[in-house]
Amino acid sequence: MQHNIIQITDTHLKNSTGAKQMKQRFSPNEKLDLVFRDIKRHHLKADFIAITDDLIHEGNIADYCAFKKMISCKQDRLKMPIYVTLGNHDRTKAFYRGYLKQKSKDKYYYQITSSDYDYYFLDTNFNNIEQGYLDYKQLNWLGERLSQSDHPAIIFMHHLPYAPH
Repeated sequence: MQHNIIQITDTHLKNSTGAKQMKQRFSPNEKLDLVFRDIKRHHLKADFIAITDDLIHEGNIADYCAFKKMISCKQDRLKMPIYVTLGNHDRTKAFYRGYLKQKSKDKYYYQITSSDYDYYFLDTNFNNIEQGYLDYKQLNWLGERLSQSDHPAIIFMHHLPYAPH
Protein backbone atom coordinates (compact mmCIF):
# COMPACT_ATOMS: atom_id res chain seq x y z
CA MET A 1 0.00 0.00 0.00
CA GLN A 2 1.22 3.48 -0.83
CA HIS A 3 1.82 5.99 1.93
CA ASN A 4 2.21 9.71 1.42
CA ILE A 5 4.43 11.74 3.70
CA ILE A 6 5.12 15.44 3.67
CA GLN A 7 8.58 16.20 5.01
CA ILE A 8 9.63 19.64 6.17
CA THR A 9 13.19 20.11 7.35
CA ASP A 10 15.48 22.67 8.96
CA THR A 11 12.79 25.12 9.96
CA HIS A 12 15.18 27.08 12.23
CA LEU A 13 12.30 29.10 13.65
CA LYS A 14 13.28 32.36 15.28
CA ASN A 15 13.56 32.10 19.02
CA SER A 16 12.19 34.58 21.53
CA THR A 17 15.61 35.71 22.75
CA GLY A 18 16.45 37.32 19.42
CA ALA A 19 19.50 35.12 18.88
CA LYS A 20 21.33 35.62 15.60
CA GLN A 21 19.34 34.39 12.61
CA MET A 22 20.48 33.45 9.14
CA LYS A 23 20.19 36.31 6.65
CA GLN A 24 17.04 35.51 4.71
CA ARG A 25 14.47 37.48 2.78
CA PHE A 26 11.61 36.01 4.84
CA SER A 27 11.81 34.94 8.45
CA PRO A 28 11.82 31.19 9.08
CA ASN A 29 8.50 31.59 10.90
CA GLU A 30 6.91 33.24 7.84
CA LYS A 31 8.30 30.53 5.55
CA LEU A 32 6.89 27.70 7.66
CA ASP A 33 3.52 29.41 7.73
CA LEU A 34 3.64 29.65 3.91
CA VAL A 35 4.43 25.92 3.69
CA PHE A 36 1.41 25.05 5.82
CA ARG A 37 -0.76 27.42 3.78
CA ASP A 38 0.35 25.68 0.57
CA ILE A 39 -0.45 22.28 2.04
CA LYS A 40 -3.96 23.50 2.89
CA ARG A 41 -4.47 25.47 -0.33
CA HIS A 42 -3.45 22.60 -2.61
CA HIS A 43 -5.42 20.06 -0.58
CA LEU A 44 -2.32 17.93 -0.11
CA LYS A 45 -3.21 14.76 1.74
CA ALA A 46 -0.66 12.68 3.55
CA ASP A 47 -0.52 10.03 6.23
CA PHE A 48 1.50 12.50 8.28
CA ILE A 49 3.89 15.42 8.19
CA ALA A 50 7.44 14.94 9.46
CA ILE A 51 9.32 18.05 10.55
CA THR A 52 12.84 16.74 10.70
CA ASP A 53 15.03 18.80 12.88
CA ASP A 54 16.35 22.18 13.76
CA LEU A 55 12.85 23.12 14.80
CA ILE A 56 13.79 26.30 16.66
CA HIS A 57 17.19 27.89 16.34
CA GLU A 58 18.58 27.53 19.87
CA GLY A 59 15.15 27.81 21.47
CA ASN A 60 14.14 27.91 25.10
CA ILE A 61 11.21 26.33 26.97
CA ALA A 62 8.81 29.13 26.01
CA ASP A 63 9.77 28.78 22.33
CA TYR A 64 9.01 25.05 22.35
CA CYS A 65 5.69 25.69 24.17
CA ALA A 66 4.71 28.13 21.42
CA PHE A 67 5.88 25.66 18.76
CA LYS A 68 3.75 22.88 20.28
CA LYS A 69 0.71 25.16 20.29
CA MET A 70 1.30 26.06 16.64
CA ILE A 71 1.84 22.40 15.62
CA SER A 72 -1.34 21.32 17.43
CA CYS A 73 -3.30 24.01 15.60
CA LYS A 74 -1.84 22.94 12.23
CA GLN A 75 -2.63 19.27 12.94
CA ASP A 76 -6.24 20.12 13.71
CA ARG A 77 -6.56 22.36 10.68
CA LEU A 78 -4.95 19.90 8.24
CA LYS A 79 -6.43 16.80 9.91
CA MET A 80 -3.15 14.90 9.84
CA PRO A 81 -0.55 14.14 12.50
CA ILE A 82 2.74 16.00 12.64
CA TYR A 83 5.84 14.28 14.02
CA VAL A 84 9.16 15.94 14.79
CA THR A 85 12.83 15.10 15.21
CA LEU A 86 15.61 17.16 16.75
CA GLY A 87 18.73 18.56 15.10
CA ASN A 88 21.97 20.15 16.23
CA HIS A 89 20.38 23.60 16.61
CA ASP A 90 17.60 22.30 18.87
CA ARG A 91 17.95 22.32 22.63
CA THR A 92 16.88 18.91 23.97
CA LYS A 93 16.15 19.93 27.57
CA ALA A 94 14.06 22.91 26.48
CA PHE A 95 12.23 20.71 23.93
CA TYR A 96 11.30 18.12 26.56
CA ARG A 97 10.09 20.72 29.02
CA GLY A 98 8.32 23.02 26.56
CA TYR A 99 7.06 20.77 23.74
CA LEU A 100 6.53 17.45 25.49
CA LYS A 101 5.86 18.78 29.01
CA GLN A 102 8.05 16.00 30.37
CA LYS A 103 11.20 15.63 32.40
CA SER A 104 14.25 15.90 30.15
CA LYS A 105 16.04 12.90 28.72
CA ASP A 106 19.32 12.78 26.82
CA LYS A 107 17.74 11.88 23.47
CA TYR A 108 14.36 12.06 21.74
CA TYR A 109 13.69 9.09 19.47
CA TYR A 110 10.62 6.97 18.86
CA GLN A 111 8.76 4.65 16.51
CA ILE A 112 5.39 5.00 14.79
CA THR A 113 3.89 1.89 13.19
CA SER A 114 1.24 1.73 10.51
CA SER A 115 -0.31 -1.36 9.00
CA ASP A 116 2.41 -1.43 6.32
CA TYR A 117 5.45 0.48 7.59
CA ASP A 118 7.54 1.20 10.65
CA TYR A 119 8.68 4.82 10.92
CA TYR A 120 11.65 5.62 13.10
CA PHE A 121 12.42 9.14 14.25
CA LEU A 122 16.02 9.32 15.45
CA ASP A 123 17.96 11.95 17.36
CA THR A 124 21.38 12.74 15.88
CA ASN A 125 21.94 15.72 18.16
CA PHE A 126 25.15 15.23 20.13
CA ASN A 127 26.55 18.07 22.21
CA ASN A 128 25.35 20.40 19.46
CA ILE A 129 28.20 19.39 17.14
CA GLU A 130 27.51 20.17 13.51
CA GLN A 131 27.90 16.68 12.01
CA GLY A 132 25.71 14.91 14.57
CA TYR A 133 26.02 11.41 15.97
CA LEU A 134 23.96 8.28 16.65
CA ASP A 135 24.93 6.75 19.99
CA TYR A 136 25.08 3.02 20.73
CA LYS A 137 22.00 3.08 22.96
CA GLN A 138 19.87 4.47 20.16
CA LEU A 139 21.47 2.20 17.53
CA ASN A 140 20.83 -0.86 19.72
CA TRP A 141 17.20 0.25 20.24
CA LEU A 142 16.81 0.64 16.47
CA GLY A 143 18.51 -2.70 15.74
CA GLU A 144 16.23 -4.57 18.14
CA ARG A 145 13.10 -3.07 16.62
CA LEU A 146 14.22 -3.66 13.05
CA SER A 147 15.01 -7.30 13.81
CA GLN A 148 11.57 -7.85 15.40
CA SER A 149 9.53 -6.39 12.56
CA ASP A 150 8.56 -7.68 9.14
CA HIS A 151 7.48 -4.21 7.94
CA PRO A 152 9.63 -2.04 5.69
CA ALA A 153 11.26 0.74 7.69
CA ILE A 154 11.54 4.43 6.95
CA ILE A 155 14.00 6.36 9.09
CA PHE A 156 13.88 10.09 9.73
CA MET A 157 16.91 11.89 11.13
CA HIS A 158 18.73 15.16 10.70
CA HIS A 159 22.24 14.09 9.77
CA LEU A 160 23.54 11.61 7.23
CA PRO A 161 24.16 8.14 8.69
CA TYR A 162 27.83 8.54 7.73
CA ALA A 163 30.02 11.43 6.70
CA PRO A 164 31.60 11.27 3.24
CA HIS A 165 35.39 11.65 3.25
